[in-house]
Amino acid sequence: MTILFNVYSTLRTPPAPAFSHQLVHRRDRTDPELQPHLNGFMGYVHEKSGGEMTAHLYHLLQHISRVQTQFSLEIEEDSLDAFFDWMKQVNGICFCTNGAVISPEGELLATPGDEEITGSVPYPADALARKASHDAYCRTLGVHVANSLPPVLGEGEAVLRSPKEVAERCVALLCVAARALALSQGERDNIEQIYARLPQAVSLLSAEEARFMSDSPPDKQDIINAVWRYEALAGLLWSLGKTEHLALPTDICDVDEVTNLILAGDTQSFIDSARLRPAAEILDALDLCYRLHWVVREAGQRGEEVPANLSASVVSERHYALNWLVCFEDAQWDEVDTPT
Repeated sequence: MTILFNVYSTLRTPPAPAFSHQLVHRRDRTDPELQPHLNGFMGYVHEKSGGEMTAHLYHLLQHISRVQTQFSLEIEEDSLDAFFDWMKQVNGICFCTNGAVISPEGELLATPGDEEITGSVPYPADALARKASHDAYCRTLGVHVANSLPPVLGEGEAVLRSPKEVAERCVALLCVAARALALSQGERDNIEQIYARLPQAVSLLSAEEARFMSDSPPDKQDIINAVWRYEALAGLLWSLGKTEHLALPTDICDVDEVTNLILAGDTQSFIDSARLRPAAEILDALDLCYRLHWVVREAGQRGEEVPANLSASVVSERHYALNWLVCFEDAQWDEVDTPT
């Protein structure tokens, strides 16, 4: 007797099944039908979970949102053990013909019935290790992080922006932040000098950045927000290996140093020679920043002082930049979100 399963893997390049099976179909992010299908799957899971957002449901929905490959396959019952082993390898969850969603251990993650939910949403081993390490590190800082916070991406899941994209984004950010800094200090608008020194920037600005650069003058709050982009820029320059360490986000960056890292040489050469740090290092930085951002927001909600001398704005800008770098929710710069 054959059994039909639909498996949803978050890995960038999941291994093919090595056991006997009949592949009905396989689709990945290049298939325009995958995203609408995943949206429907998330709606189904939300409905069958009662509609109340719990930590378990959040983890499950996040898994579905990160799915990069869907397999639909038929297997014989005697291949079930091999099938579940393969599910672990691909960090997959499975939709069954009875409407249940199960984990790689065969435990329930969601069900149309009243059965008890016994399963846990899977995460890659490196992502879990990263979470455990940073939870422990946060304790040494004297800050508490909710254990329910999930890991960020594993290396096998991560799809990073290209080095060229990151370098170009750095140029755009410097353009915006430099104008904002001059205006915030009551200096003469330096937009002409900026464009003369960074001619590439005009074509690299996001829609919101282009609006800011064309406003004369920009709103006061827009100026303040744009000055803080130096912190996003500092994080991206670190990702390109332009600075050795990414310090704990307690102090603002050295604006002159950050600026000189781009302007010290030819800007086009800065873009063309860009190289990213290893994905593991970028994910380490993101995972820690994600947890620190939760700490900052939790303190704000409680009306308490932010612990460990963390700078809320530095944390926020760094998280924003790193989420963009790892293509979080496939968002472009102006639409990046930083949920915690």
